[in-house]
Amino acid sequence: MSDAIGRYFKAEHTSMMIIAIILITVGNAKSKKVAEAVAKHRTIAIFFGLALILIIVAILLMVKAVPGRSFFGVS
Repeated sequence: MSDAIGRYFKAEHTSMMIIAIILITVGNAKSKKVAEAVAKHRTIAIFFGLALILIIVAILLMVKAVPGRSFFGVS
């Protein structure tokens, strides 16, 4: 775990993506239980938004952790 690049891909990236998948799954399950349309869409927006933020943070941390890697190939 002393290697920053290895730690990022083995622990940090994997755990962030699993948490994002869990957020999307929980948001989808909670939205199916709500009868009101506005509350259903609000629940989906909150959970999917949190997952999206987590995925974006993981991408930005990848660029920071690996010096040779650029953001989506743009240097």
